[in-house]
Amino acid sequence: MTTKADELIVIHPAIRWWSAFDSSVKCELSSTAYRSLEGWVLIDPIELNPEALESLLEEAPIKAVFLTNENHARAAEFYRTRFKSAVWSSEKAQKNLEIKVDFTFHQATHFDLEILEIPGATEGEICFIAPEGIAILGDAIVNLPSCEFSLLPAKYAWNEKMNRSSLRALLDHPIEILIFAHGSPLRGKIPERIELLLG
Repeated sequence: MTTKADELIVIHPAIRWWSAFDSSVKCELSSTAYRSLEGWVLIDPIELNPEALESLLEEAPIKAVFLTNENHARAAEFYRTRFKSAVWSSEKAQKNLEIKVDFTFHQATHFDLEILEIPGATEGEICFIAPEGIAILGDAIVNLPSCEFSLLPAKYAWNEKMNRSSLRALLDHPIEILIFAHGSPLRGKIPERIELLLG
């Protein structure tokens, strides 16, 4: 059974967000659409129901699908097939993804999003930094009801110490909104929250 979200939520004029519980992994899956100058970039997308998807398309076309790590193929193939949207990932993630990757990130910015590697969490972990002061994470930090704003549990991270260290790079950016692949977005006091989390 395909995981689908019913509601598209406006987080910021440049950001749309949706989520749904996936019973196969027993976890909430969250997805983001960032409106670049060329159109929507979908990040770790699960499917949207037809009405919500149509609402997204009324604003702009879908131009690309970005994956934050090797575990987040999700519905990328659906969007590639339906909208001819190329799928992107890091080179490290590409090796183990269960779908074909069209392009790997090879420069600092793609579709207006800064590419920031976060080694230590899931293999090939990437954080995307939008010029609007928004950071979009994969697994490095989660914000689920069961474990509010916490590092990826050690049993899932390939190097927890490295994950903690690499996340300090976020403090170099004026982030006002933090978005996750698992859990609800956070707004306000982001640097302070990160500092407290990393200790």
